Amino acid sequence: MRTPKKGILGRAGAYALGAAVAAPLAAEAADNRMYAIHDGSRTIWQMNVADPVVPTFQKIATQSIFGSSNAIARNPSTNVVWFFETGGGVTNSGVGIFDPSLSTLNGGGNDCLTGTPASCFAMVAPGGTNPPLFARAGFDNNASIYGLDKNNTSAIYRISQGQTTPGAASFYGTITQGGVALATGPAGDHDFNRDAIDCTAAGSGPFAGSVIPANSMFLGNLGGAGSGGRLMVIPASEFAACDAAVDCNLEAITISGALGVTGQIQGLGLDSTTFGPGGNNRLWLATTAGTLHRVGSFDACTGTLNAGSLVTAPAQLNDLTGNTGDSTVPVTIARVESVDAGKGVAVQWVTATETANAGFRLFVRDGAAYRRIGEGLVASHNSDSTEPQSYSTVIPSLRGEFYIADVDLNGKETIHGPFTVGQTFGAGARSERIDWAAIKRARPVMPLALPTVANAAEILVSDTGMQRVTFEALVAAGVDLAGAPEGEIAVVLNGSAVPARVVSATGSFGAGDFVEFYGQALETLYTKHQVYSVLRDGSKATRIGRDNNAAPALNPPTSFQSTSKVNSDKLYSFAAPGNDPWFEERILAQAGVPAAKSFVVDVNEMVSGQAATLTMKLWGMTSFGEVNPDHHVSIEVNGSVVANPRFDGNIEKTVTANIPAGVLVNGPNTVRVTVLGDTGTQYDLVHVERYSIRYNRSFKAQNGALEFTAKSRLFKVTGLPSTDVVAYRKVGSTLRQLTNLKLVKAGGTYSATFIGNGAQNGDYMVAVASAITQPAVRAARALTDITTGDAKYLVIAHEQFTGGLTDLVSAKQAQGLTVKVVDVADVYAQFNHGVVDPEAIRLYVAHAQRNMGTEYVLLVGGDTYDYFDNLGVGSVSFIPTPYAKTSQFVRYAPADTLLADVNQDGSPDVALGRLPVRTAAELASVIAKTVGFDGLGRDAIFAADKDAEIAFSQLSDGFADRLSGWNTATAYLSKTDLNSARNALISGINGGAAFTSYVGHSGPTMWTFDGLFTSADAAALSNTDPTVVAQWGCWNTYHVDPAYNTLAHKFLLGDHGAAAVLGASSLTQTASEQMLGSRVIDQLAQPGETIGRAVMIAKQQLAATRPELKDVLLGWTLLGDPALVLNR
Repeated sequence: MRTPKKGILGRAGAYALGAAVAAPLAAEAADNRMYAIHDGSRTIWQMNVADPVVPTFQKIATQSIFGSSNAIARNPSTNVVWFFETGGGVTNSGVGIFDPSLSTLNGGGNDCLTGTPASCFAMVAPGGTNPPLFARAGFDNNASIYGLDKNNTSAIYRISQGQTTPGAASFYGTITQGGVALATGPAGDHDFNRDAIDCTAAGSGPFAGSVIPANSMFLGNLGGAGSGGRLMVIPASEFAACDAAVDCNLEAITISGALGVTGQIQGLGLDSTTFGPGGNNRLWLATTAGTLHRVGSFDACTGTLNAGSLVTAPAQLNDLTGNTGDSTVPVTIARVESVDAGKGVAVQWVTATETANAGFRLFVRDGAAYRRIGEGLVASHNSDSTEPQSYSTVIPSLRGEFYIADVDLNGKETIHGPFTVGQTFGAGARSERIDWAAIKRARPVMPLALPTVANAAEILVSDTGMQRVTFEALVAAGVDLAGAPEGEIAVVLNGSAVPARVVSATGSFGAGDFVEFYGQALETLYTKHQVYSVLRDGSKATRIGRDNNAAPALNPPTSFQSTSKVNSDKLYSFAAPGNDPWFEERILAQAGVPAAKSFVVDVNEMVSGQAATLTMKLWGMTSFGEVNPDHHVSIEVNGSVVANPRFDGNIEKTVTANIPAGVLVNGPNTVRVTVLGDTGTQYDLVHVERYSIRYNRSFKAQNGALEFTAKSRLFKVTGLPSTDVVAYRKVGSTLRQLTNLKLVKAGGTYSATFIGNGAQNGDYMVAVASAITQPAVRAARALTDITTGDAKYLVIAHEQFTGGLTDLVSAKQAQGLTVKVVDVADVYAQFNHGVVDPEAIRLYVAHAQRNMGTEYVLLVGGDTYDYFDNLGVGSVSFIPTPYAKTSQFVRYAPADTLLADVNQDGSPDVALGRLPVRTAAELASVIAKTVGFDGLGRDAIFAADKDAEIAFSQLSDGFADRLSGWNTATAYLSKTDLNSARNALISGINGGAAFTSYVGHSGPTMWTFDGLFTSADAAALSNTDPTVVAQWGCWNTYHVDPAYNTLAHKFLLGDHGAAAVLGASSLTQTASEQMLGSRVIDQLAQPGETIGRAVMIAKQQLAATRPELKDVLLGWTLLGDPALVLNR
């Protein structure tokens, strides 16, 4: 779950203050840039908030300014930046302007006089019809003006933090211009409204009901002793036009008088570790489109953070006011312990999840500042992980308190702690490995009797090239083509005829006969098998042509360009920048400390003395905004440097390098990749995905076969072990068998000489019979009617589970639903020609919704992202999941919602759920709980995490309040100790709570850093009345992990626990989950509403106004029956 950072440490920059700044600033007009001041170094920082969730920071001025300052706004038309400085006394505070076109800074002691200590800042909210606000600062009616808090179309809610009573921070004093009160000053000046703001609905004054009018400018002051306080307001109606002839400089505005404060406006906070003590300004960004992005602000009436969001209409303002945080905590540290190790303190910690993580650093506090300890970065084992990872380091002379910072791929450090030496914190990630061996033993001993077609076979091609299917292989698969005329045997792909060669000794297909054709394999996330058909159908029996011409009497070429490829999918990253999340190796270099890994490429039958070419696909993972390029890599082949690529950002990079003659050798060749760590970044992380070497190879067969691409009038292939040689040539889509082969024995092998295609390249395949690929064969499925009839409730199940659905079908029929159960293999067969892919399921669901009245879809079968068992744990996919990008760092989040998106508009059109079962026993258990859930209970338990900077319990209370008439209990860590909260939660569930809700930090196997509730707790529940669980955190329904059961699995798949679990399969924002959650619970509270429809309607509503919230629109999942009714 996304929450405020504990600290974000800034990065060094490159631009100097003055004329050099003008060009880059001018180029950024009307973009997503904002500016702020770093108090500690007194420098200007540029913020790119194109991604409102993860803004990047870049220092653009190294010259000191003011005593300390806070940037507040910028006009992209003029690039003028307006500051309020926060000096240490009256003479060092004020308002200033940075005008890059003039290379000047304007500010001084009499600009904004305040008390001691002092802090001034403001909010600008110009409307579309307002005249220019201040000519010097360049403010006008442009909707793209950037400011601290602004909204050009609608009212702003809750601008600061109230502490003792509800209400915005407010201030009092006398506003003067040249010593004269502005209210009585020169004509044309602004009349200030000094009323306090009351955020309660019953509040009095001009801002009653918590609404601050749009198009208003606010000037506030902090510091000084006193009580009460006033916020100075310039109403839109009082704006006066200014031009160069009128002194409207900000420096003319001063505040005097005794000052008091009821809140902390400077608490609107990018943390002091970024911008220095007292420089805590969260900012808003308005775009030229008139929309408003919030980077962050405090909620005045609750004192909690609002998250990054997008506002386009006043009706959405209810989404601005929740108890949410905008910064992600992508690393979930689950346990920290430290013990004396003799030469120092051994610090050990465990993470439950990691997202875009480079590694860790340790800190201690020196006053307000953090001081780094230890040597370098403790590198992450896996930057993107949903499984527990353990780390340790030894720190000499460590005493008292320390902090651990995770460092992300963009260079930001998030501080966790403090932790105390000698003490243990957190519960640890208690993960249970999936017992795949037991799951496989639980499969039916006898294969299921499936409807098949006796005279048609499916051929699973996994290697591109010539394929041979024998009569005997067909018989073994249950396909009987005996006696079929040779001319009626056909090969078909996706309904179209494929040229084939059918060899029959008698003309009627029988023993010893075979079919040959050219097959192309697939390479998707889900399968490497392309599905061809061999059947009896004379209308599609197309034959391969023959070329019987003799080769000319010429000298054949001695070599061709061959490629040795290596694509070892050893590691997985859900943050992969390309279209393949698998890679071979990660290489992390720290600044000045290179890191290297070596790889091996086998080269066979190389012709010596010629150059070669290396091709390597790399991923740049780290991305530092102020450095270009981020990455510098040296690539060697057998010790010779062949490439020194430099590239920038989080991207795929394909490197092509020449290998000089004499470097490559026959046999194994070592490719060494060194990340040099010399780009000026803190560290450089590069992943190696795949690589290949293209070299000149002789025409000698290997293992009885040779495939090559070349052009010549003839070719000669040597090294063939026997004379039963076949040869084919493919030019474009035309395939011919070369039948005039000249075979010559040489020693113990044979050579074959045959005609080429002259000056045109062709693909040639030469092999002895035993070396031709023989692919897997299975009987074709009989056509089953899955596309007609009524199916309001559609079940798509793996074949292993179709027989265990009787009780569920009966229960749904008793609920008044027409039910249809479909084997997912029939869906593949009829909607994707037998190829496994979730897109086939989506197409079928779309058909069913449009033609069969389908409103509910239940998927029955678990999944794993490791579809080819690359990790070697034995995982099995029963029903595959589509994946989607849900945030900057999560590009492969499981997203079952996509299967329900019939019209592909970004929101579901049917109510969809999944039972992530792997055995018949698990299915029986979850169905028993589903059928046994009566929806009559009115007891609910609400649990919440604690956080120093976000009120999870208040968000949870907001959800609970929406269940009108329910008996609700709480288990809040912010209001009681861990054991008490844990006991209350478990007692509530075991006591029969029909609804269980959790808000806070979570991982796949646990709630809260302290371990409020874990997978082990879920497995130990004893409730006889199942509950429905809604989780408002991260990763808690990540049901595709190949090695570990999630908390959702343990809730669902035992005899107790939950009948349904809702939650996130990705990293999510608290703000997003609050917006979705309020809508989901509003729907669930409606009598008779199903949980699937509640989620569907809520997502439709949210997508209509906030389509960018992919973290919950796509990454929030229902595991359970979508037609389950919570509130009858």
